[in-house]
Parts: sequence; structure tokens; C-alpha cells
Amino acid sequence: KKCLFDNQIPYHKKMKLYISDPACCSRILSHGFSGIVSSHFASSLILYEQMNKLHYYVPSDLSLVSLKDDVREAISFPHISSIKIPYREFGYYVCRNLIQKCEKKETAEPEYTFVSQCDFDNEDSLDIPSFFRGKKIVVVGSINTDITFNVDWLPQAGKTTTILSSTTTLGGKGANQSVGAAKLGREVSLIGEIGNDTDSTFIFDILEKEQVATQGVHRDMKAQTGKAYIYIERDGEGTITIMSGANGNLSPADIQKRQHLFENAGFCLLSTEIPIQTVLEAAKTARKYGAKNIVKPAALKSIPEQLLQNTDIFIPNRKEAAALCPKYNTVEEQAEYFYQKGIKTVIITLGHEGCYLKTEDNAKYFPAADFISIDTTGGADAFISALASFLIEGYSLEKSIRIATYAAGFCVSRQGVVPALVDHNTLETHIKKLEPELLK
Repeated sequence: KKCLFDNQIPYHKKMKLYISDPACCSRILSHGFSGIVSSHFASSLILYEQMNKLHYYVPSDLSLVSLKDDVREAISFPHISSIKIPYREFGYYVCRNLIQKCEKKETAEPEYTFVSQCDFDNEDSLDIPSFFRGKKIVVVGSINTDITFNVDWLPQAGKTTTILSSTTTLGGKGANQSVGAAKLGREVSLIGEIGNDTDSTFIFDILEKEQVATQGVHRDMKAQTGKAYIYIERDGEGTITIMSGANGNLSPADIQKRQHLFENAGFCLLSTEIPIQTVLEAAKTARKYGAKNIVKPAALKSIPEQLLQNTDIFIPNRKEAAALCPKYNTVEEQAEYFYQKGIKTVIITLGHEGCYLKTEDNAKYFPAADFISIDTTGGADAFISALASFLIEGYSLEKSIRIATYAAGFCVSRQGVVPALVDHNTLETHIKKLEPELLK
């Protein structure tokens, strides 16, 4: 009560909750609490589990702290921020003073007040209230294990190709874009399917390390995790073959079950390596919650009119634009075609030539950033995640595109995708040296 008073928050009886009350969780949801202080650690564990079942997560939706016995064994998960009740230390203090009394020993300054240091054992279940945080990014797309082979030349029918080296990393456009945005400081929720195999554990470990929220990632018990086999030539160009695996099982019903993840979202990043009806459901759900959709039309021969109507920013590469718009030969004509379909912002990426933007007020080329190309695999994913991240920060579309070309440049200049995605500090430091006006 004193703490609330000191921070100008009036105390009322509705703030006092009992875990034994069946209406406890509904009261938390209806009264919009941003944090809970628990007097009993076992109760905090029960509350944590009950809120998870209601898709209300600690600490993204609710901060949770608790008192904890100093004799309680350490619990590896969940990590609830706790302050230990110093029973052992207090017992030692009482016994020492009692012995001094019995032995009639005089002390220079008698100790009449027990004082103990109160520090949290961790801060994992603490966060600022969601209404004070910036808009988050939701990513709906494929999650793969990428097996990359470096070769002298790409495989051809009837010829043997020698593999010079190989690496295994997290991949898939959904995973790449979510990690790219998280590295740039955004709060990111990923929605996708993985299999029930050893690759799934590998994927969860990386996503957790990169601070991507994985409540929307589900293990399909009857499928394998998707895989991408990537061949990279010495000049950085490559080709990809994909086994969709569990990605192909992500359904519109899965999006409906996880629609709570779209709350407070600014952008939804969509790629079409998952069933197209699922992409459409995600686009509609994002619009329902006020988010804008950025669509990357990977591996599509045609695009549904409904998806075009629910797309805010459309980002095909040169080959994808040509496949979806075969009757036009130039980039300008293709961009105009998509614009006339109702998409307000069209960006066609052109690899080392940069990109082309078409909006109501603008039609122009943007040059690529000056980087040496080593592996072009994830350049578009780096571009899209950076574009969304800086648009959320309030940067203009043109500035966000220029910044995104630098993020793509960093990615293609290194091997792999996830390890090559740039972090916020490195990106801004580099831009400040070359184009400081972009960050103003």
C-alpha cells in the first residue's frame, strides 16, 4: 500500500486477489492489471500456468513477482522474479542476540532491528506495461532447417557437382524475418509449424536466444520440420530446393487459435511458403487487429484477389513479379499492374541493382548498398524485417527503404541468413558514417 501511495496509485480492495478464487484470472483480465505481486511462490506458479492457458503471457502481457522461501529448491522453469524470505538469516540473527542476552554480553550498539538485503534473483518475469511499449511485429511464415552447400557451380542434369563445404542453420522466411526484426530491437511473435524431431529443439533454442516470442510456434507430432537445401556459387548466386514438411500443415484454424498474438501489432509479415489460404486468414486477422500487412510472394504462380485486397506493402523480387505478371516485361509496368490491383505500396527488389518503389505519389529506383555479395539467400528477408522495424519507429517510407537496403547488404555480404542478419547498433553505426541524415 505504501509503494502504491508513493507512486500516486490509489489502493482499492479489488487489487487484492486470491488464487483459490475461481474468478481470479478473469478479474486480472477484466481489470487490466499490468503486474502482480505474490506473497506465496506456489501461488505464483499456479497463476503463471492459468494465465498461459488463457493466452495471457508473463512478462509480455503481465509482470509477476513473488516472495520465495530461502529453503525452496531452484526451479528451472518458469523463471519468476523472486525475493527470498530470509528465514535462515533471521534465525541466525535471533539466536545470536539471544545468546548475547543469556551470556549478558554488552555490545557497543545493540541490534534491535533485523535488516536484510532484498534483491530479485532474476528479472525474467518483469517488463514495462504493454500499453507503454511500441507496436510489435507478427510474422507468419515457414520455419526450416537450412542446409547450405558451397559449390563451384550449381547442380545440372547429368553432371556431378562437388560440395566444397556445408552448414546447417535456422531458416525459412518466417524464421528469418522474425529474427531479423528481433535483432533490430523489435518485439516479435512468430507463428508457424515445426515437426516432432531433433530439428525442432534446435529451432526453439535459436529463437529463444534471439528473443523471438514462440507462443505461436507449434510442434506437429505427425510431421518433420521443413528443410531447405541451398546451393551457393562462388559469386554468391544460389538455388534452393524445399521440403515443406510441417509448414504445409499450418491451417487457417491455427491462425484463429493464435489470433491473440496479433494484439498491439503494427505490422504482420507474410510469406507464401505456407498454404495460401492460411496466408489469407492471417492477412484478414492482422487487418482485424489494426496491423498492416507486408507480403512476400515466394513460390507463387498466381495470387488470389482477396490477398491483394488485404495487402498494404507488396514486395516481390524481379522473378516473382515476372511470374505473377507475365504480360508485362518491365519492372515499371509490373509495379503499375500490382498498384492498379489495389496495393498502395509496391516494392520490387532487384538484387545488386537495389529496388523499385511504386506508390500514389512516387515511382522511383533506390540503389543497393555497397556490399560485396557472398550469399544472396536471405537478402529479401533482411530487407523486409528492417523496413517494418523502421516504419514502426516512425521513419518515412523512403528513409525506411534506404535503411533496409543497408540491412540487406549486411546479410548478403556474409554466409547464411540468421547468422548474417544485422543488429540495431551495428546497422545504425554503419549508416551514421555514410548517410547520417537517414537517421534524423
